[in-house]
Amino acid sequence: MKALLLLLALAAAARAEPVRERVIATQLYAIIGLGVQGSYEQRFAERWSVVAIAGAKAGALVDYSSRTLMFGGEARFWIRRSTPMRGPFVAYHASMAYTRLSNDDMGFVGSALVLSQRADFGWRFTIKSRISITPTGGLGTREDIDSSGRLATTVAPQLAFGLELGWLL
Repeated sequence: MKALLLLLALAAAARAEPVRERVIATQLYAIIGLGVQGSYEQRFAERWSVVAIAGAKAGALVDYSSRTLMFGGEARFWIRRSTPMRGPFVAYHASMAYTRLSNDDMGFVGSALVLSQRADFGWRFTIKSRISITPTGGLGTREDIDSSGRLATTVAPQLAFGLELGWLL
């Protein structure tokens, strides 16, 4: 009987996905919006990981152009102990973006700084224990700051959705 239990335990361990410690990913929605966003995630405790995020985006039309640079981070708590870095998680997200607007005739028009913080919920699905697909949703606040000081700072609620495609290392 003990031998049968040992064989069953070994078979279950052989089928279990290995624990991955790092993920390199991109946000698919950023690509749709004429930008790029990359992130690096590192597991640092049994149920915790941290994410560093950077991105860039081009925007505006015709004779206007804008460039946005974004940096941020997340702390993720993985809900299920049995599947580290996979399955459901909750996260705290904080980021900062700087946008510069210019016109072909006038040159520099203005710039703005956006501070964002929110609570996210997500679920990481894996394919062959290497490819990850992670939809997320979150609620928080967004603070828009005019760099020239001419406009009042505004704070507004934020509803965010993300779709991350990654590679587990």
